[in-house]
Amino acid sequence: MIELQTLELVFQLEAQASGNMPYNSGSVFRGVIGNELHRKSCIFPNNSCENCQYIKECSYGSLFQPVSDVFAPKYMKTMKYLTPPFLIEPPLFLHGRWKKGEEKQITIKLFGQLTKKQIFDIIDSLFTMGKLGVGPDRITFNVVQAYKILSDSIHDSLLDQGQIIITKLIMENRSWATHEEVSEPLLITLDSPLRIQSKGKIQRTLNEPLFIQSVIRRVRFLIDLYSVNDNFNEDIISRDNLNELQFVKQDFKWENFRRYSSRQEEEVDLGGVVGMFQITGIPTSFIPWVCCGSYAHIGKQTVFGLGKYSVWSSLN
Repeated sequence: MIELQTLELVFQLEAQASGNMPYNSGSVFRGVIGNELHRKSCIFPNNSCENCQYIKECSYGSLFQPVSDVFAPKYMKTMKYLTPPFLIEPPLFLHGRWKKGEEKQITIKLFGQLTKKQIFDIIDSLFTMGKLGVGPDRITFNVVQAYKILSDSIHDSLLDQGQIIITKLIMENRSWATHEEVSEPLLITLDSPLRIQSKGKIQRTLNEPLFIQSVIRRVRFLIDLYSVNDNFNEDIISRDNLNELQFVKQDFKWENFRRYSSRQEEEVDLGGVVGMFQITGIPTSFIPWVCCGSYAHIGKQTVFGLGKYSVWSSLN
């Protein structure tokens, strides 16, 4: 069984004006939340996070700039910065517009041993963002609902008369267990662009080895950093018993997605693979890994909401 420390927060946002928004708004919300969090929490704004002795207590540093030598030294040789311990599942704007009075939902998933203050700061940044506005037209919005989703899918409100209930901002244990039986084939839908890098290049299609490797890489990383099960044994996952996993039906296409990076001062490509596929031959021991990957997303740029997929079977 895979068991991680997580917290899933959902917010219902109501636009107070009409304006333009990008189809995929993940980079917009991530960017504005990051800027506001930096403004709120950074005590040495002219210094780099990696050289700050207070980075562990800093909400911005721990969430947006987690340096490996501070938070996970074992990864120092392979990455300077860890994948941020959160991701955003942003609202989509199909026609590039957000109309006044229209409600949109945004989900923020957090991982690890975050404090109440760190959780509060990221929520408060979203509320402040509503007053400042988002997108090219600076659309203001109200947070009309805010709740956390418990592991049993129960919705627990985070607001009392419009104020955040601090005592509820606690990381929780979420688990993914092995099913005794699985109805095959499993259907997997890629809900947001999936960016998988192999041999230094982003792959423009998907096959069995790429999917397996991406799931294992992402979930193993999460277990390494955020597992609450000290006795977890991943030996049950071996390449030998994954050799029978096959795509029996697939339909993929490349979806273009570009965002402007204020740090790089240019547009960057975040396009990826979308579509669906069916799987057979998946061992029961690998089901928790696939389901955990669905919750936490896989591939690159998960913080923007990329790499999200859904798993469909008669057991779900």
